[in-house]
Amino acid sequence: MLLFRGAYFGVSTQYLWSDMIWWANKSLVISAAITFFSIAFYTNSFLKLKENSVVFYRFMLGFMWYYAILFVAAFFYKLQGCKCLDCVGCYLSDIHSLYECDVRI
Repeated sequence: MLLFRGAYFGVSTQYLWSDMIWWANKSLVISAAITFFSIAFYTNSFLKLKENSVVFYRFMLGFMWYYAILFVAAFFYKLQGCKCLDCVGCYLSDIHSLYECDVRI
């Protein structure tokens, strides 16, 4: 989460990898995919969705597949302005992120 926040606000690009342009362009999508995949995985395991709710388990499994594919695709395609990443990620993240992504519910 810290890596994603740093990449989102540009702090990590400015201080950690200012001379690595390729990574600076890819770091937001890659760190977000890792963060939101971890959130979906944790939600599945903490709530034991496979046992308690098969519908929500499959829903979260879909999110996990989405972010796994997005992680791999980020290395090969230009995805730095991916708005669907921000919107879906904000729903999985906290309420405060909804206002940062300018998502209207």
